[in-house]
Amino acid sequence: MREDRIETRAWIASVRVIGPLRADHPARLEASVELRDGYHLNAARPILLLPSIDPALRFEKIRVGRDDGIELFACPEDAAQACRAVLSVRFTAVEGHPAPSRAGGTLVFSACDGRRCFSERVALSARLAEP
Repeated sequence: MREDRIETRAWIASVRVIGPLRADHPARLEASVELRDGYHLNAARPILLLPSIDPALRFEKIRVGRDDGIELFACPEDAAQACRAVLSVRFTAVEGHPAPSRAGGTLVFSACDGRRCFSERVALSARLAEP
């Protein structure tokens, strides 16, 4: 799988590219964050995917957030809280530009447990499939 993954004690962040990249057919960049160790997503703060700027790629949006239909998944220990989020955005190749080898972006999120909250900005990228 063409995926990049970063793990800490409190969270796992990953990004993957779904589909081949062509000018006439979009691929999808999908990023996710999963909280662990008693943390949940901070509902009062944004969850964002900011695709990386690349002149060879055209993203449908330059910013994906809560208003863009992201998927939220409840925590096993507290269904009122979300412990996982999945954000995605479609993109195509720009004709006339050499195809890049990777696509990615920055995942922005905030998490809390019973004592504290923290915010993260995680840069991730995944390999692109050959068209």
